[in-house]
Formats: sequence, structure tokens, C-alpha cells
Amino acid sequence: MTNRFSFRAVARVLSATVLFMGVSAAAPADAMVQFRGGGFMTDFSPECATGGFGGTIMVTSRYRPSGLSGNGPRSWLTVMHEPGAVNFNTQGRFQRSFAPVEAVALYSSVWPLISPQPQVQLLPGTTFSLNGDSTFVALIGEVNHFAQIEDCSFRLRLYMRRV
Repeated sequence: MTNRFSFRAVARVLSATVLFMGVSAAAPADAMVQFRGGGFMTDFSPECATGGFGGTIMVTSRYRPSGLSGNGPRSWLTVMHEPGAVNFNTQGRFQRSFAPVEAVALYSSVWPLISPQPQVQLLPGTTFSLNGDSTFVALIGEVNHFAQIEDCSFRLRLYMRRV
């Protein structure tokens, strides 16, 4: 039986996590606006089964919306779940209709999700109006072409507080 959690594998994941999350650690915490919380990935399309995705997956999340103190021109959304994490980012804010986004996954290794390029759309129930005084955000949306699987889509429901 193969040991799934070898020291080398754990070290790679931890190193990649530090690299993956470290971009924000370089800036002073009070210089940027970010929200942390959690929610669920649900309503997976049948195509997602080939990648092992289905049912309801509980996640934790971090969101840095563009245009707020120290956040720069891009929005960053990181979704972390049992086997790994995915970061979606886009110029400006995520849209109300499907739009391509840049994405990076961290599972057994780090890799960019390029083909097909993931798409994200936000749905009613999302907190669209954010400013420097916002303390809570709800992100309700759909992701398409997830995990480099054509037409693999799911619903994302996230609820986060400012930290």
C-alpha cells in the first residue's frame, strides 16, 4: 500500500501553499482589503465526475476585490477544499455574465488552468457594491470549464467577513 502522505509530498504541498498564498503576505495587512470565510461548491455538472468532483464540497475562501485600498487592479478569489485549492483572478471585478478568468490550481502540484480557460459569473445574491467600509461579502456564482474539464461547471456560494 502506498503512503499517500509522504514527507516529500507534504513538503511540496506546503511549499507550494506558501508560494501560492505568499503574494499577499508581502504587503502590510492594513494596506489591503480582504475577506475570509467559506461556503460550498454544489450542483456539479455530469462532466465534472471525470475529475472526481460531485456532490457538495465545503470550502474556505479568501477574496481581495480590485480597486480597494492596496488591492490593485485585479480581483483575487481563492477557494480551498479538502484535496487542494484554486485561485481565480481577473482584471477589475468578476462579472454578472460568464467571462474568462485566470486560474491556478494547487493539488499534488501547482499548475495554471489554461485549456479550456475557466469562466466565472456572479449571480443574484452577490454583494456587488463593495467599498472601503464593507465588512461582509456574499459571492454567489458559477464556474465553467473547471479543473481543465470542458463544460465542467458548478455553483459556488461563499460568505466572507473582512479581516
